[in-house]
Amino acid sequence: MNFEVRIPDPNAGSPEFYMENGLKHCPLCHTPMETWVAFGATPKKVSCLCQCRTEARDQRDRAFKAHQEAERQKIRKASHIHDPALRRMTFEADNGACPGAIEKAKRYVAQFEENLRENIGLLFYGDVGTGKTFTAGCIVNALDDKGYNVLGTSLTRLRDDMPGEFDKDRSRNAYYDRLAGYDLVLIDDFGIERQSEYTLEQIYSLIDARYKSGKPTIITTNLTPEQLSHPQSMATRRIYDRITGMCCPMLFEGQSQRQAQHEEKMARAREMLSTAFKTFS
Repeated sequence: MNFEVRIPDPNAGSPEFYMENGLKHCPLCHTPMETWVAFGATPKKVSCLCQCRTEARDQRDRAFKAHQEAERQKIRKASHIHDPALRRMTFEADNGACPGAIEKAKRYVAQFEENLRENIGLLFYGDVGTGKTFTAGCIVNALDDKGYNVLGTSLTRLRDDMPGEFDKDRSRNAYYDRLAGYDLVLIDDFGIERQSEYTLEQIYSLIDARYKSGKPTIITTNLTPEQLSHPQSMATRRIYDRITGMCCPMLFEGQSQRQAQHEEKMARAREMLSTAFKTFS
């Protein structure tokens, strides 16, 4: 990225400076380009930046620092919110499809200090494509922008990142401690059907780490209230008890936004292809 700031020449061919009081002056801002400095008993003239060049330097420095900060924020967000698509889910990108849910999400962000203090998490459940992930993404991105220590991830990613049973370089307890340290964790697309007993035990340990942290967790899932209320095994019951103990349920209903977007895209494609065929016919 080029951070050079050019100072316009008001008159092509004009002198680079003019003399006044024995010092060079800038013809653009009319401030000194030299100054007197005492070297022992004999003052000497040395070059200095005039006002417009000083302002240009400061503007360049501000641009460079802004670029550095933007890159730092980009790296930070990538480490906190794993899925690139999730990073784009912000209140600014809202299309108005779920006004009620988005309004509640904004209140949750505005009152997060209280939610953090009282460990108020959320469980977004409902059919696919009803806006659960987008709403949760808006929350985690907004809090990340506010400087909170957040994590936006999926259950699969959490399990994949977990140290193996014989991993000598990493400790599972350290992994759970790090998970417990976040102010908020979003676990997207939570589902544990047809998992082995060993996997269910791993999932329980992950959820239990958040439960014991006393800090909020947001979970999105396609599980139904029936599945949550009547688990098929003791292992799943332990997990669901932890989730319902720390997350307030919120139902997402309505037509699938993904289906609506798909139908709109297909309609545009048919219109475009129809126009193209007419053009070449």
